[in-house]
Amino acid sequence: LRRRGQEGKSASTEESRAITAVTPTFAGEDLAVADAARGAQVAWDCGLCLGLQCGLLCCTLLLVAVGLFIFALIAPGYNILEWHLDKQWGFLLEEGFDYTAPVWMGEFGSLVHGHYWNNLVKYLNDRDMDFAYWAINGRKWSTGFIDTMHGGRWVSQPGHWESDNFGILHTDYKTVRYPWMMLDLRALQSSPARWRPLRPHCDRSVLGPACGG
Repeated sequence: LRRRGQEGKSASTEESRAITAVTPTFAGEDLAVADAARGAQVAWDCGLCLGLQCGLLCCTLLLVAVGLFIFALIAPGYNILEWHLDKQWGFLLEEGFDYTAPVWMGEFGSLVHGHYWNNLVKYLNDRDMDFAYWAINGRKWSTGFIDTMHGGRWVSQPGHWESDNFGILHTDYKTVRYPWMMLDLRALQSSPARWRPLRPHCDRSVLGPACGG
């Protein structure tokens, strides 16, 4: 009996050792499989997230581009300028209210015969406003300029005479600098104003003396 017991004990010990020897192998394989699965899952998740982010970025940029395109089409229109000026001071021209008052438009101008000029002149025409254009002189005394490329700072210079590009007259004080501007201003001088858009306008840089004035 004692011998049988020792043999049984030996067999149990050998089985335990076998199980102990085999178990790490199975556990190691399971861990390796789990790590591989997690690695594949993480890579798949990163790719999906990156794809979604790129898609959202493209959609956002597309929406911004469409918004800017629509704004570029609407901004030059007359309605926006009319709404802005009415909100600032144009409401004073409405008759029959306690706040009604005369308005004198001063110091306005433009270097090109474009949307802004036409919209502004139309506003003055529709309300039959009085005005003072700035300026008539062909030259101006300058002591510096505003540097709009660097925060609008003032850059001082020694005093000197220079051409005034906003002036109605050229530096000879005889020639009209912009014939289209003179025609528009003359149309506003009558009461009621009789301004109509000029299409096309006379460009002196192209037609020269044929523009007259």
